[in-house]
Amino acid sequence: MKVLQVTREMPGDERYGLGRAVAQLNAGLAADGVAVGMLRSADLPAQTAARASERAGRWAQAHGSALQGLFEVVSRAWETGRLAAQLAQAQGYTHVHCHDAVVAHGVLSVPGVARQPLGTTQHGFHGLAQAVHRHVLPLPDAVAGLLDRLERQALRGLDWVVFPTPSGAREWAAELGLPGLPRQAQVIPHARPAWPATRRAQARATLGWPEGDAVLLAVGQLIPLKRLDWVVRALAQAGPGWRLVILGEGDAQPLRQLAQDLGAPPPLVVASDQPWLYFAAADAFTSASATESFGMAHLEALCAGLPIACTAVGGVPDVTGDAALLLADDEAAYAAGLCQLLQQPALGQRLAARAAARAADWPDCLAVAQRHRGVYAAAGRETRAVEVLDEPF
Repeated sequence: MKVLQVTREMPGDERYGLGRAVAQLNAGLAADGVAVGMLRSADLPAQTAARASERAGRWAQAHGSALQGLFEVVSRAWETGRLAAQLAQAQGYTHVHCHDAVVAHGVLSVPGVARQPLGTTQHGFHGLAQAVHRHVLPLPDAVAGLLDRLERQALRGLDWVVFPTPSGAREWAAELGLPGLPRQAQVIPHARPAWPATRRAQARATLGWPEGDAVLLAVGQLIPLKRLDWVVRALAQAGPGWRLVILGEGDAQPLRQLAQDLGAPPPLVVASDQPWLYFAAADAFTSASATESFGMAHLEALCAGLPIACTAVGGVPDVTGDAALLLADDEAAYAAGLCQLLQQPALGQRLAARAAARAADWPDCLAVAQRHRGVYAAAGRETRAVEVLDEPF
């Protein structure tokens, strides 16, 4: 068995949820004796990337210049799928696992893949159209309909569709107007991180953090979706004694200015390829995100035994269960809940104990990989006829 994993990741994305989840899956597959290759949108040859940009420009002319960025992502993802189909045939891959429906659509647009097992993991909690419309920018009905149709078309040619959470699977089916989950659907959670065991004192010494400082950790790129401004304002309400550290990348100046205006310490924003040090060194974890399909950082916080206060969005309740303080998707409710956690040490201790217990029962990389291998093997026992799909728009 030789599996090609295909994502629409760009440089830097590997530090965050999708990148970490795929890296852990690949590590587990390799440990289970499966040969694995990777292809990302960042790997597109210059000529192919230019073709994707030209197509995005044509789509933007037809549907609105405000959608140029969205069309760039979709067009690059589609070209990544087409390149994956060619590489899979040329390099003898037995299975192609896409991590995006647009990528899968691209694979299916290339003739000659009819007998090659193909599937996808739906990493978004919503379908593509709903995710963009709710959390990025409003979509015209015509464009939303095209994106929904793209996902439905891809579904017809897939041997498997993996969802990280049961609620995400149900939401996706409902948004696409499906009568239920497709026959190919599988629910397989992401694996707990295979991180080196690191004690708090050791991590703090490595990072140069004073032992007595209380650190609240948040994770995510500095984009509106993560609502890190909520975290800064809530922490200011909690009073002195806590410092915010954000594992992420982006323009941190607005958050620093907000903290200064509120009379709070400025957040420390860092990008790191050693996230386990920050989880081991922190005292609590929070997320005010508007949506999470799974919440990889939430799982990592569980595994670090941290007390958690977070918005109960997307698949997060499936991941945390009762091991987190799950808060309403409202800024005032979030702030009140975070303050409660930070001001009540006994509550934090109870949540930390629940987090450690839940993490102990979570499947590791090898167990998750073996479930995927079973999906691949079942798909490989069947042949199928697949209609070759046209350009999505």
